[in-house]
Amino acid sequence: MFVAIGSTQAFAVEGEHIFSNVKLSSKNIYTDSDYQFAINYPNNWEVMPNSGVVAGEDSNINSSLVSFAENKPSVYPSNFGVIYVPLQKTDYDSMRNDYSEQELLETIISGTSSSIENFKLVDSKITTYDDGIKLEMVFLRSMRLSDLTSLDSDANTFLPIKQKSVQFITENSLYAINFASIKENYSSGISNFDISVNSFVSGDYKKILDDAKKAEEKALAAKKIADEKKAADKKAADKKIADKKIADKKAADKKIADKKAAEAKKAQK
Repeated sequence: MFVAIGSTQAFAVEGEHIFSNVKLSSKNIYTDSDYQFAINYPNNWEVMPNSGVVAGEDSNINSSLVSFAENKPSVYPSNFGVIYVPLQKTDYDSMRNDYSEQELLETIISGTSSSIENFKLVDSKITTYDDGIKLEMVFLRSMRLSDLTSLDSDANTFLPIKQKSVQFITENSLYAINFASIKENYSSGISNFDISVNSFVSGDYKKILDDAKKAEEKALAAKKIADEKKAADKKAADKKIADKKIADKKAADKKIADKKAAEAKKAQK
């Protein structure tokens, strides 16, 4: 039984694919052709392929395909990892047909909580698509400091950890992307994680990446044209100001010259 201190939400989206709204960029991209996925990672984060360590999880439970960690001095830097679990189509069909969204959400959360000490659910959400299921949950847990430092003296010291797990479930695979940080650092790292999650895609990621590159090239070309027009407009505006200054000076000089001529003519009389 898990302890819930937040809410659970269930949604069904008809006529939409699970990765139809992916926002993948060619910058800071990690791809895996063996497990057929791509994901963008945050600037200046360390990339650890096939690390065997899942964010916030015991390594003997799951092993990750890749992990990313914030490059900041910390006993436990904010980090996330990508896990792959193969699925049988019969298991996927059972999830879709034998459970309501809410029942499936609660079953998966219950399974997660049973393997994590001091698990406290903060929030959860499940969304079903035409071709998959997306599950999200935020929860609290405690970790022994000795598990992070390998020092026996830290065995009785616990760190409050806050995690977010996002799972993409299709008929033949489950990808879990798990973020974890010290509780007080959660808010500063979660926005980077959410951007990365929104870039994640499995399957035909090469086409999506090619489309992203074309869109970026198009955007750069449009920006170049806009910058050139802005520069030309500024040059024209600067010329107009300079021409006005010249014209104003000429007018002022003529006014002075006319005044002197008038005074000279008056003096002659």
